[in-house]
Amino acid sequence: MSSTLSSQTPTHRFVRAWLHGIALTAWWFAIESGVELAWGSPERGRISLVTFLTSLAVLGLVASWLPVAGRKIRRFLPGNNPWDGRCLDPWWALAVAFSVIVALRGHKLLLGRVGEIGAVAGAFGFGATCIALGLLLPQLVARIKTDDESRDRLLQAWTRISFVAGIAFLKLEFHCAELTDTPRARSFQLFLLAAAIFAALSSLPWASRVPGRTRPSRPALHFIAALAVTCGLQLFQHRMADAHLHASPTSSREGPPAILVIVDTLRADRLTNYGYPHPTSPNIARFAETAVQFERTASGAPWTLPAIASILTARDVGHHGAGFNAGEENLRNPLRADIPTLAEVAGDAGIVTVGLGTNPYLRKLFGLSRGFDTYACPLGESRARMPVELLSPLLGVDLAPYAPAEDMVKRALHWIAPRRDQQFLMMLHLMDPHTPYRSEPSPWTEPAPLGSNDEVPDPALYDGEIERVDRALGQLFEGLEELGIADETIVVITADHGEVLGE
Repeated sequence: MSSTLSSQTPTHRFVRAWLHGIALTAWWFAIESGVELAWGSPERGRISLVTFLTSLAVLGLVASWLPVAGRKIRRFLPGNNPWDGRCLDPWWALAVAFSVIVALRGHKLLLGRVGEIGAVAGAFGFGATCIALGLLLPQLVARIKTDDESRDRLLQAWTRISFVAGIAFLKLEFHCAELTDTPRARSFQLFLLAAAIFAALSSLPWASRVPGRTRPSRPALHFIAALAVTCGLQLFQHRMADAHLHASPTSSREGPPAILVIVDTLRADRLTNYGYPHPTSPNIARFAETAVQFERTASGAPWTLPAIASILTARDVGHHGAGFNAGEENLRNPLRADIPTLAEVAGDAGIVTVGLGTNPYLRKLFGLSRGFDTYACPLGESRARMPVELLSPLLGVDLAPYAPAEDMVKRALHWIAPRRDQQFLMMLHLMDPHTPYRSEPSPWTEPAPLGSNDEVPDPALYDGEIERVDRALGQLFEGLEELGIADETIVVITADHGEVLGE
């Protein structure tokens, strides 16, 4: 921002800064979309229009106050610099705040779950570099340029370059953390570093060409361009994710289709058909009347990764090894590649397969996707993007970390519709009975005295989630009826494990 801002009214300066902050957040969304599309994971990061607009407005408002913080910080920097530092706009301050927040988030993810020294060092090294640049960059610019306008332009250019490259760098760092093609991510990061250096050097003659005062930047044009690019990429990402889901090969094999429904954290004793006195699951109960109901079964493990690995391999944890580790180091033990899965066996028999899950432990890095012709693991909005993750604590908004059951059923029926005449195997995973609960509490269930949404699950909220899953399964049964394949489709409903409701 140039010194001409001093002649503007406070309202005008506020609106200008807010538009600038919204544009910052929009570019952040755009960069993350670009990395996800380039990485071939379009199902990640899809969010609703309401969440998108709210994130832009709120985070843009926060960013609009960062120039004030930047100028205050500037006063404490060492050195004799008469330059007033008005160009310390949201880009510079947000780059420093971004590096600290994401490095801390990376520390929790990388150090607590992966134990990869290189990945941890990458996240912390980037954070330290951003802070160092934030302190040293104004000093360097003051030595290179003598007039305030050239200094303003150069510092704005450099902070924008580092901010854009930094988001992409750290997005790739998390791909490294997930142990998915780490050498490829490192190559991308080296390319980003080279491009950022080239752009920074190219900005030197650009800043020098401007004699005297410059025209103030046009935040409206910046705002419109950022929104246009971001909305276009988000729409393209939605379409690519849908296209990826429907890109399954056709099946030439004749026979009944099969759907394996795995409901996360579902207790049998809370279902109506297993004797629970409240009508939490009328659709499942009606289904059970014409189905085979098993009375004595046990989960292979008390948490998702090893339990579903047992379901898909017919082996216990001691033999398949997925998630078999001490503490919370869950990323270190995916399913071993030499153990055949249900999807691989079905594929070898000529049956087309699809897997739909919405649990972080069902992502491809854990090996449970092996053998599926099509596989998608759409997580919820709270895990979609880093800006959205920042929105939740700012507003106290409870965004779901998983896709709700009704959305998962809708995806399943859309995939089934063009394949109603084919034999297929579908794994459909529903997450809702898992904390954090997002449904209304069941009206007939007494809440636990110490019940909460996370620490001690509330039985009333838990039953409400089962009702939500039951309604979604009712939609699945109705959809199969409408497609004319309900009678011939084999449907298996099970759970990966149960829940401790304060016992």
